[in-house]
This record gives sequence, structure tokens and C-alpha cells, in this order.
Amino acid sequence: GIRCRTGFYREWRRMMWERGCFDSIFNLVGAIRAEPTTMQDVGLYYDEEVSDMLWEATSALRGMLAVTLLYGFEERLFAFSEQLCNAVPCKITAETYPYVFVAPLDQCKTVAEYLNFAKDEKGMLEGVKMPLCSTKKSAMLQGNLRCDGKISLCAWVDGGDGGGEIDDVWCDQLGVILDANGS
Repeated sequence: GIRCRTGFYREWRRMMWERGCFDSIFNLVGAIRAEPTTMQDVGLYYDEEVSDMLWEATSALRGMLAVTLLYGFEERLFAFSEQLCNAVPCKITAETYPYVFVAPLDQCKTVAEYLNFAKDEKGMLEGVKMPLCSTKKSAMLQGNLRCDGKISLCAWVDGGDGGGEIDDVWCDQLGVILDANGS
């Protein structure tokens, strides 16, 4: 018989959005290169660009669709590209654009910039209406949740008396102890 994994619908949604982020972002980063690039090359050599776009996409997913990708999604996507995509060329086409770059992925600032670059500078995606590159600040709280040792946003708790304090429990979970001044 056919073997398949079963799971809760939220898990399925997360897995599909993870794959959607992989298909759109890895292809976009590789397709704009001057030389032919495979998905494996993107995972090996352009990891910072991809990582920044992935975190931007996860923030948009949380804010728009209430979907949070599971812990370790970056490692899974890079491992997938390095192990299984060595002969898969990166490409974006006008035919697949509406199915791959769906909201909220096309509304991420960096993705929109890359898409506009692909169309304007590389001549790709002819006849496709591109998303605008917004300079408007996002309404979502921005913080570094990438576990790279740097915290740009900590939980500030107001006890109702006007004086606040940093939530040491939250900061301790990240392995960082901060005093009330945030230093």
C-alpha cells in the first residue's frame, strides 16, 4: 500500500508553508544570479540572504495567517537543499509566479525588492504585476528570535504602577540575564 504520515491540520499547514517558503525564496535568490545556480548552491553560498528572507516571511506568516513555523525550520530547509537539490536549477517564471509568490510572501520587503530586481534588471517575469517595495514600518513587533546570541527586543512588563521591568524569566530562557536597565 501507500504509506503516508498523518497529523493534525495545523502541522500540515506549517509543513506546506515551510515548503512554500523554500520554493519561493530559494528559487528567487538563485534565479537572479548571473551564473546558473542550483538550489544546493543557494543553500551553501547564499545562506545569509535566504535566512533574512525566511525570517521576514515567518514574521509575515505570524501576522497575517497566524501560522508559526516549527523550531529548526531554517536548518531543515538548508539541509533539504544541500542533500536533495544538487541538480535542481533555480528559476522563476511568469507562469508559476501567482502560485509560488502568494500573500504574505510577496509582501515581504526583501522579497519584493528581489522580485522587482528580477523584473527590472534581469528581464524576468514579463507581464507580471510586481508588489511595491514598501518603506512603511511594520506594525508587528520586531525582535531577534534567531538564537544567535543577540537580543534586540526583550519582554517589558508593566506592573500597572507605571514602572516597568524586564521579564527576567523570558530573558533567562534565551540564556541572557539582563538587569532592569536593559544592559
